Amino acid sequence: MTSELGDAEDKYRRKIDEEDDLILSSQDIRDINDGKTVIKEIPIKFNPQISYSGLGGGVGAGEGGKGHGESKNKLRISVDAIKLRQMMENWGLDFTKPGKKNKKLYTLITTENGIQENQEKTIEAMLERQFATGYFEKNGFKIDVRDEDLRYYLIEEKTIPNLSATFIIIRDVSGSMQQYSEFSATLASLIEFWLRQKYENMVTIRYVAHTDTAIEFDPRRREDFFKIASDGGTAFKPAYELVNNMLEGKPYDSQNPYKETIDYNSEDVFILHITDGENMDNDKDGLNSLMKILFPKLTKVFYLEVGDKASLNSYSDTFYQTITSLNYENVKAVKSSNDISYSNVKKVLDKLLS
Repeated sequence: MTSELGDAEDKYRRKIDEEDDLILSSQDIRDINDGKTVIKEIPIKFNPQISYSGLGGGVGAGEGGKGHGESKNKLRISVDAIKLRQMMENWGLDFTKPGKKNKKLYTLITTENGIQENQEKTIEAMLERQFATGYFEKNGFKIDVRDEDLRYYLIEEKTIPNLSATFIIIRDVSGSMQQYSEFSATLASLIEFWLRQKYENMVTIRYVAHTDTAIEFDPRRREDFFKIASDGGTAFKPAYELVNNMLEGKPYDSQNPYKETIDYNSEDVFILHITDGENMDNDKDGLNSLMKILFPKLTKVFYLEVGDKASLNSYSDTFYQTITSLNYENVKAVKSSNDISYSNVKKVLDKLLS
């Protein structure tokens, strides 16, 4: 029985890996991103007395038993950053951040014995000293190299892609978005995790929330950003205007004490905007003009519209059509129902990031 139970558990663990039955909340994902290990209990969907076929639960006698430290009829799964990264890699996500501009890399040229001497420059330095001190006039040309004459090949210049980037997550936190808050937080948390795993120390993530106003959050308190809720209305222009001010070094509302200007000419800048699309902005023409100013400065605009089937084909469709009608190659607009299942999450991430 023990062996049979162990075999069943091993098969179920493999099933979880293959089919992504493990469901993590947005809080779980952020905890893992912060270096913690999350323990999840997964119900075992089969009786351990029956061999598991992989096609569903069977019918059998008995309540099953505990094994390997699991709770009764549950399997305890430890998930850390390595496990979550493996899961996301298995999804086949294909997001490669381009280097928008090149930068120069200077490397030291060395030999087996250390820094390589530049003999030509050394002789030139020696002659300059001899002329300046009257040594050459008195003694003529004579090799008399001193320590102060020594010159070296100190650096070699190489051109490499500039891989630094800023990724701005914009969340609509208005009243109409509350029913979609876990979905939007899960998508944003997974993208945040993926960026930090693939581009550690190269990508700066900044957090903007908006209703009919917009504010940047302190990244040291990003939990506030992911949990904020508001009863306010929705307008997109303040959020896009705030981002544009980030790029242009103009004042904007922020809780971030380190709100540095983003140099969009030398580094990649991405925005991810998650909303239900219910834009009540009165200045539609001003918003359209602002997008035409802002979007060309950005490497990529990821626009994700979430809602139920009725809303996705009614009022929200107006802005979706507007943003896609701009025909910018760097704009990716995706719609999704409020489906938190991993099959849907994977599909949405693949559409956004591909």
